Amino acid sequence: MFYRNKRDVRLTASGVVLLREVGGVIEIIESSIEKSKNTNLGDNITLVIGCLDGIDSSKLLIPFIKKFRRNILL
Repeated sequence: MFYRNKRDVRLTASGVVLLREVGGVIEIIESSIEKSKNTNLGDNITLVIGCLDGIDSSKLLIPFIKKFRRNILL
């Protein structure tokens, strides 16, 4: 991958190809990380809540949903 002598280190032709390929992979990974940070996940969340019969769900669910919206859907 390298030509080496006492004064210099240079890439071989194979080393140049490898560097180009790896550079492209690194750019794709960095771009993917940035895209994932900027995605508004709130648009894609489905919350399903089940309740037992006989429970007054309004007293339980309304505070829970408000807290969920505050904490998750920022």
